[in-house]
Amino acid sequence: MSYGDKLKEIHKIYEEAGVTPSAKYSPDELLAIKDKIELMLESLRAKITVAIDAGEVPTIRMNDSNEMSWMLAADQSKGLYATLWAEEKEWFQSEGLDVALSTKHDVGGMKEWLVVKVTPADPVPVPRM
Repeated sequence: MSYGDKLKEIHKIYEEAGVTPSAKYSPDELLAIKDKIELMLESLRAKITVAIDAGEVPTIRMNDSNEMSWMLAADQSKGLYATLWAEEKEWFQSEGLDVALSTKHDVGGMKEWLVVKVTPADPVPVPRM
């Protein structure tokens, strides 16, 4: 593989992450972050589908501050690998589900968490002619 091809692969890593090559992350760091995000999203999907299969209404509580920050930023199409959340939301929509994020906190305001709530998608109204 030529150095030009290697450099193209490096640029692709930065592009997928949504940052410029001059960013503070090395390609290896970005790939590690991507792996962690993908694992988190796989776990989230599994928790939701298992709950639905068990006849339960899925409401997932996330306590990890890094995951919370990433989810909230990605939900606004910001942050590293925000496209991964967009793809995940598309999958939920293809399954007839809507996903909503909301932050909650205890009465004293000392602890905060993110709630991922899943509901049936509203059917798209068909215009009458």
